[in-house]
Amino acid sequence: MLAIEVDGMTHSFEGAPEKDEIRQQRLETLGVRFIRFTEGEVKYDMQNVIRTLEWKIGKIVKNDNTVKLPKGFDMGWLD
Repeated sequence: MLAIEVDGMTHSFEGAPEKDEIRQQRLETLGVRFIRFTEGEVKYDMQNVIRTLEWKIGKIVKNDNTVKLPKGFDMGWLD
């Protein structure tokens, strides 16, 4: 599982980054992977966000043989 976190203005509140880190570490012990973007990246650089997500998903699929892909999935997409 991949969690996508978008860090916005609330991330600047005192203690917010620390709480995020604790939550992330707890979820990672359950096998959840994380990728983070800033609010600005999502608003103003969506092309790079999508490219980064494609890269991260490809990396997960290539390196984790427990990932179940749909029948007929085009593995060429991962090259």
